[in-house]
Amino acid sequence: MRCDWELFVAYTHRAALPGSDTEADLTTALRMVSGPLWTNLPDGRYRWVTAGPIARGTREGVIDVAHRLAGLTLDFGDTMTAMAACRTGLRAVPTAQVLWRDLLRTVAARGDRRTLEAVVTEMYRTIGTAGTRRGGWAEAETDGLVQTLLPGYRRARQ
Repeated sequence: MRCDWELFVAYTHRAALPGSDTEADLTTALRMVSGPLWTNLPDGRYRWVTAGPIARGTREGVIDVAHRLAGLTLDFGDTMTAMAACRTGLRAVPTAQVLWRDLLRTVAARGDRRTLEAVVTEMYRTIGTAGTRRGGWAEAETDGLVQTLLPGYRRARQ
C-alpha cells in the first residue's frame, strides 16, 4: 500500500527526469496536498513529529514543489497555474515566504494593483500571526519585493 507522501515524492522525482512532463508531474504531486501539514492531530498523539525532521522534510518538499511549479508556469505566462501552485503551497505552509513572493510576482504580472495590495495585506497578516518561533517578521527579501512591486506601500498597523 502506498501513501500520499510516497506518491508526492515519486511524482517530484519523476518531474526531474529528462524527457518528463515536469509541469504535469509537479501538478500531480501538488494535488496530493489538501491543507495545512501536521495539524488536527489527536490529542497526545504524534505531536513528536511536528518539530522533527519528518515534519520539516514534508514542509520543505511541498514548498519546493509549489515554488518550482509557480516559477515554471509563470515563465510561460500561465499566471493561473502559478497562482494555484502558490495557494496550494500556502495552504500547507502559510508562512512560506518564498511562496508569498512567488504569489506577489504572479499577481503583479497580471497588472491588478488592487489585488496586489490585498495579497500584500493578507501576506503580512499571515506572517504576523505566525507566532514567536519566527518572530512574525517578513524577510528582507519579501519587504524589498513589496517595495519594488508597490513603491511607497505602507503596512497597516496590526
